[in-house]
Amino acid sequence: MDLGIFHEIWDHERYTAGSISVVARHGTIVDIGAHIGLFSLFASKVLQANRIISVEPDSANFELLSKNISANHVENASLVKAAIAGESGEKRIYNTSSNTGGHSLYARGVSSIAVWTVSLTELFKASSISDCSLLKMDCEGAEMEILENAPDKLLRNVSAISFEYHLDDYPRERLERLKTRMQTLGFNLEIRPTSRTLGILRGIRRR
Repeated sequence: MDLGIFHEIWDHERYTAGSISVVARHGTIVDIGAHIGLFSLFASKVLQANRIISVEPDSANFELLSKNISANHVENASLVKAAIAGESGEKRIYNTSSNTGGHSLYARGVSSIAVWTVSLTELFKASSISDCSLLKMDCEGAEMEILENAPDKLLRNVSAISFEYHLDDYPRERLERLKTRMQTLGFNLEIRPTSRTLGILRGIRRR
């Protein structure tokens, strides 16, 4: 599974295809759902990010994330052990035994643990992020509530957004409303479905 994720990120540029890699280069990159650090390493080695904020709530994944960042001598990454959600507080995260990247705030797995959640606003404030070149999210359905609750002022300070959407966790109408809002905020969008319910949405904000 992790090898497949590696190929998706590094070989197929799942989150950075097209102009996003140009927009994100040398900037501040926020990696929500950092898993074991494969995209954060891509951000460092390929995109040559000046700063990386890597966010991962699962303890086992976070330990591997920390080891991978250290082993690859990435010195400009800040690691945050939390789940990003629509608001700060406490929620339960559901674990899947078959996919270490599939843990979700939505009831999919057979077991769950309590995790601390942080809103995107609080993350940006705590991390002193005033200008984000790329906001990458792979957070198993939580991307919708994260962006719905992010204020326009914050999103106007983000140059590019790239995330996996999950239509098995929310109706298509919510995704369509989000797309309309992003376009109103000046984002040019590209949608790449990967299945009936999953896909990648990439947006670059017009300057």
